[in-house]
Amino acid sequence: MNLVRTLVLALILAGLSGTAVRAMPVTQDLESSGERLSGPLMAPVESAEPETVVAEAAPKESRTATSSDMPPIFVQSSWVEYQRVPVEHRRRSLASRGAQVASAPYKTVAVRRHGKLDITPLILKYARKHRLDPWLVRGVIQVESAFNPHARSYAGAGGLMQLMPGTAAGLGCRNVFDPEANIAAGTRYLRMMLDRFGGRTELAIAAYNAGPGNVSRHGGIPPFAETRNYVVKVTRAWQRRGGR
Repeated sequence: MNLVRTLVLALILAGLSGTAVRAMPVTQDLESSGERLSGPLMAPVESAEPETVVAEAAPKESRTATSSDMPPIFVQSSWVEYQRVPVEHRRRSLASRGAQVASAPYKTVAVRRHGKLDITPLILKYARKHRLDPWLVRGVIQVESAFNPHARSYAGAGGLMQLMPGTAAGLGCRNVFDPEANIAAGTRYLRMMLDRFGGRTELAIAAYNAGPGNVSRHGGIPPFAETRNYVVKVTRAWQRRGGR
């Protein structure tokens, strides 16, 4: 009997030793050089090729419109700022009746300021909005008004970009002597002239001075001495300050 038990035990041990042992993959989180790794320790690590990112070149207009190397231009002027203020009288009325006072309602009021104003941020803001080279806008302002927000021409044009009353009204500018309102309308008008004449800057400049009708009628820069000199002056001011 003991012999039988010994033989059976020997067979069992032999069977166990001949069976392949399957090992489960071991997972563990590692931290190496700041990088967290997770997965089987013995798994091969595939190194991905770094992606090549090709940056698209920004359009020329968008690059120039965000130019920040334009020096400040300080002018003595008055302008309007809009502020949100709480409606205090409504709060007092509710409180006097013992009602629960909610957060105060607000209204927007116009506050007129007086003093020195840097118009360079306005030039950059509206040049960007209307996809213009800010140096071109600055050149137009320089030739039109010599950076004087109170300038008025013999024909009745006013402000920095010398808007005629009818043109200003059509562009939504109520006060041509408000620098921001004037520049907002003037840059919009300049954009309209560029679009009308296929992006040809010299024709847009001429149209800003003589009117688009005269440019269309003559098929180019009108043969007016004032307009021709104007185009030369604006182009020179533009190019001298970083234009193309």
